[in-house]
Amino acid sequence: MSDEKKKKWSRPAKFSLLAGCLILAVGGYVLTTKLVAHAEQKEEAASQIAFVSADADDLTALFWSYDGETYALQKDADANWQWPEDPEFPVSQTTVSYMEYALADITATRALENVTDFAQYGLDEPQSVISYTTADGASVEILTGDYNDVSGEYYAQLAGEHTVYTVSGDYMEDFQYTIDDHLQVESLPIYEEDTELRVTADGKTTVYDLTKNAGDETDETDADTGDSADSDETSSEAEEDGDTVSTAQEIVDGVRGLNFETYVTYKADKAALASYGLDKPQMSVTVKGKQTADDGGSTAVQFTLQVESKIGSSYYVRLKDSKMVYTVSADEINALCG
Repeated sequence: MSDEKKKKWSRPAKFSLLAGCLILAVGGYVLTTKLVAHAEQKEEAASQIAFVSADADDLTALFWSYDGETYALQKDADANWQWPEDPEFPVSQTTVSYMEYALADITATRALENVTDFAQYGLDEPQSVISYTTADGASVEILTGDYNDVSGEYYAQLAGEHTVYTVSGDYMEDFQYTIDDHLQVESLPIYEEDTELRVTADGKTTVYDLTKNAGDETDETDADTGDSADSDETSSEAEEDGDTVSTAQEIVDGVRGLNFETYVTYKADKAALASYGLDKPQMSVTVKGKQTADDGGSTAVQFTLQVESKIGSSYYVRLKDSKMVYTVSADEINALCG
């Protein structure tokens, strides 16, 4: 074979050999990395000491202290969490689930046994006390003491035991809330299709057809929203073009985006509504839409937001027929009004 032919065949062969070596090297590196990571995970798992492990389905009551107050929640007959001091309080099952999750698996890195002097760990006057009961009648109380600056962990103890554990303390974060923080705030529904917006203010209702396209004609029509106490309320459809419909949809989106985080009461009766001016609201916004029914057809749905006069830098608001009253910032309401 000539030298020229040798060169033609030897170069690909060298490249193939190098490529093969490279693949083997990369594969070996990946395998080694995985083996090391797996070994580290096993070592980390082996170094963890079981401290608390509570099954969420087995919990029947929760107790915790925060900011000088003690709070409690318990499950009702339907396994929903409620506030025993007032069963009408709408408890957010979601926020309570965070506490359940926190208690599901608390591990420690150290266990100091046969401790008699709990004061040296801050456990004579714990900064946090969390307890729970289970369906079998058992009760567990977790005491959290001082923070260790060196390890970045807290000292913790199960009440009645003489072992002190060092834990991350992350579980405490989900218990640093008051009962008000567990109130279930109402949310405004989002429909598959928004069809109509009605804005009632000063006895006049303006209707926006959200299904119209630019250039469609509109007719005046009577409307009865039932949102105002004024019997002489008048109603008209807005003369709509594409920009008007777009603006109306922006109002709808703005209503859905209002911040309802600050509540005034969750059980307003007629007298309370009158005291907030919501028996005859200054303004109401009704959004109508369509949803797919269980039978596959379309069903009409709607919600109405009622707004009363300004109080300081906020307005009283509520969803029609709801017992909950909130305050919303004046800036948000004014933005809706344009």
